[in-house]
Parts: sequence; C-alpha cells; structure tokens
Amino acid sequence: MMQHAGRNQQKSGTSEGRQPGNATGPAWPSWEPPTDDEMLTIARVIARYARFLTPEVVSAVVEDNTRHANEWRSLLVERHIDPDIYLWEGSPCAFPGVRRCVGEKERRDLRKPVTVTGPHPHCLDLDDNDYPKHLWAFVFTGKKFSKLGPNEYHLAHLADHKVYGNRWREEFAFEGDRPLPFGLFASAANTIFVPATLMKPTDFSPELRALLLRRAHQLYRGVCRFAPPPVAERSPAEGDWHLGDFRWAPPVGTTEHVPAFLEFRRKCVEEMANDQNLQQ
Repeated sequence: MMQHAGRNQQKSGTSEGRQPGNATGPAWPSWEPPTDDEMLTIARVIARYARFLTPEVVSAVVEDNTRHANEWRSLLVERHIDPDIYLWEGSPCAFPGVRRCVGEKERRDLRKPVTVTGPHPHCLDLDDNDYPKHLWAFVFTGKKFSKLGPNEYHLAHLADHKVYGNRWREEFAFEGDRPLPFGLFASAANTIFVPATLMKPTDFSPELRALLLRRAHQLYRGVCRFAPPPVAERSPAEGDWHLGDFRWAPPVGTTEHVPAFLEFRRKCVEEMANDQNLQQ
C-alpha cells in the first residue's frame, strides 16, 4: 500500500506543483489522480475481467448453512461466539467461525500454529487469506486450495470484512450500531477474482467498489442475504456507472464439486471446534 507524505509538513512555504514543505527540505510533488472519465474507462475494463461465482454455487452454500444452522449456531454459542456474525438468515458464509487475522499479535500467532495461545475473540480460527479460496478451488479443481490459484488472477473482497477501516457506512444502508463484519471474510458472495494488474483500483476507488458491489447484489439477489442485518443494499445514484452500461464477464463455475467442498468444510468446522476445546 502506498504511504502518505510525512506528517511533519509545515503549513507554509509551498511552491508551484508541490505540497507544503517541511523542516528537512522539499516536500512530495502533487501528482494529478485519474479523472472521473478515466476511472470510468478503467471500470469498463475491470468489468470485462471480474469473475463472480455463479448464483447456483452461492445458493448451494446458503442451503447447506440452513441445514447446519442449529448445530453450528449452538457450537459457536458454546464457545462464546455470536453466531449472527456468521450465520444470519440467508448467509453465504463458506466457513462460519473463521475470520481474517488483524494486528501483529494475531499475525504472529498465525505464523506459529503449534503455539497454543488460547482462543481468539469472535472466531474458531484465524486465517490470512486461504479459507475464502477453498470454495473456488473445489469448484474448479475438485480439491482444496493449495497456494496456487488461477494464473495472473488474485482474489479480491468486495465489502470490508474487518472492523478496522470498515467502510460500511458509505457502502451500505443501515441504522444503529455497526455489526461485526467477520462473516464476509469467507463469504461465497463477497469474493471475486480479478487480474493482478487491476487489483488496486478495486481497493481504493469508491465508485468502482460500489459498482462491483452492485453487480454482486444483482447476481445474488433472491439467492442470499449479502450481509448480516441490519446491513442492507444501498440504493445508488448511478449516473454514468449504470450496471447495464458495462459489459460483464459471465459468472463462472458449476456445482459439480460443491458437495465435496461442503463435506470438506463440515470436517473443518468440527476440527476447529475441537481444537478450540483443547485451548480453553
């Protein structure tokens, strides 16, 4: 991630085309960002290459969550985890109980899995970014993710799945307290694959992020509830960013290997719960 200019900038001493100077010398130059029209052009390119799972795959995950809802909700409650942040009604969460690691301590713990540090809050297990890829790997290869994904494509999350820097206020409609977003980390509806060369715009352009979210809502409306209540889809003022004006890549994948994935994740959830029993 690019870093901002130093914090010790003075408020005076500016020169043409430069930000305020500081006590140690010249400041960074001010470079022009892409214009709105240029970002629209970039968005049109990304839309042609962004790969979303087919609604049938997402629906299969939702239906299996419903089948296991009572069992898994009880399992989470017994371990002092709010089940609603993973298993809300219509949830497409592929691994209930798994969230992204945050902060240096959790990253260190993740790097040393043999060290028993005790349960982490709000989860059965921590992950860097493998669990969200297991469903995709099963869909296309019939087996779990093994550190090798599609050539020149990287996985991207559509909506934020961590508390820090969360943008739900800007990207969704809701009132009251912000719910914990951990269930979106491994959500079948919240991940896409995009070319590695086009990753950064999906992180830092609000217009593009909103466009991709609207595409997900369009594909999965009636199949799942994208985010936990009270979070809901925001009605956008689309302007030049109307979904119908973009040429989208067709959704990808079939349900052929989804039963194998569902059995794999059932075993994963059981193993995570047993591991946490040992740590408590």
